Amino acid sequence: MYEKLNAVAASMQNFKETLSAPDCAARVAAITEALDEAARELSDAARSTTSAQERAGMQKMYRGMIAAKRIVAQLHDLSLT
Repeated sequence: MYEKLNAVAASMQNFKETLSAPDCAARVAAITEALDEAARELSDAARSTTSAQERAGMQKMYRGMIAAKRIVAQLHDLSLT
């Protein structure tokens, strides 16, 4: 589920540097795509589980991924000004 996130982990860990890099837009796009993919996978997994507790946990993680995606995009937009 987290393969795409692992691929962009370095860019996320050094996000301040990512925002100032010449290829910033491409890096941010990769991060937001990875977060979106993780959210989709969590949503799919939540629908297929029978445990209400697991489903609730996955839904929280889904919302966290969506929030992280929005934050990354907003920080990117702010760095352009």
